[in-house]
Amino acid sequence: MKSNSMKNKGMTLVEILVVTAILSIIVGLSAVSISLVFSRDAEGCAKTINMALESVRMSALSQRGDFTLSINSVNNQLVTIASEGPVTTSEALQRQVTVSFPDLPDVEELSIAFDKSTGRVTNVRTDGAAVTPPPQLIRIRCTNNSGSKVATVTLVSSTGKHYVEYGS
Repeated sequence: MKSNSMKNKGMTLVEILVVTAILSIIVGLSAVSISLVFSRDAEGCAKTINMALESVRMSALSQRGDFTLSINSVNNQLVTIASEGPVTTSEALQRQVTVSFPDLPDVEELSIAFDKSTGRVTNVRTDGAAVTPPPQLIRIRCTNNSGSKVATVTLVSSTGKHYVEYGS
């Protein structure tokens, strides 16, 4: 006669399939979540730059003095400089993002100033040197570190208008 203790020693095929299906669903959902988090880094960087451009442009139009926005692609830093008064602000961009200037190769720092009466771009400096005349379009590209997500801020020099584009 066989004893009852030897009867239930393993898992059935159905139990293994159920556990495998549950683990597959969990892994799939976490991969989608991670992808969304990294895509938000590039989008967040572009939105931050876009808001800084708007803030500097509006300050130039409405306040005394000259205002300049400087974007440093080496240390992912935004700096707003006012010619009058102690209004200099600095903001760090996301570290998981690479900032570049596709229309201005090999540039590490881009500075932009706006006209007080029209809001158009009056002065563009790259790595400290003036660019004359300013390029018609200035694109600032934010790419997440894996390279899968890109957001680009496009600034139209003749009007000062700017917008964000998502994708490559």
